[in-house]
Amino acid sequence: MASVALHHLLQWVDKGISPPHAPRVIMDMYTVNDGSLMQLDQYGNAMGGIRSTWVDVPLYKYTMHNPPNPASTGAGSGRMQTPLLCYLSGWQTPIAAAIVKKKYGSPANYVRMVEKRLKELEAEGWSLPVYHEVIMADARAVKF
Repeated sequence: MASVALHHLLQWVDKGISPPHAPRVIMDMYTVNDGSLMQLDQYGNAMGGIRSTWVDVPLYKYTMHNPPNPASTGAGSGRMQTPLLCYLSGWQTPIAAAIVKKKYGSPANYVRMVEKRLKELEAEGWSLPVYHEVIMADARAVKF
């Protein structure tokens, strides 16, 4: 996403081409589910905002609230203790294997769905074609 943002920034500054606009992340202020203020889809991922194949053709639930292990004493010294770093990092939880199998049917079908969505994201400007094969290699490596 950082390279996409930088690409669009340079296009805007150099050529006057405005970057694409994404719908805002939908906020429902309902924290009972996982503490998130965002509206979540059926897999627990945020609705709205900039999309990716990982969110739109999911194998994981992505969350930003990664609570620290209370037993952790921290790695390192000073202000950068492990609990702080946990709060600053994302977390992914696998979607149950039975749900993944039901949704995609087979790894080959999953790859087809990723490629279809990736082409859409490239056309919309949310993924750069230079990363197409890297993303597809990741999709082809998925086993379930």
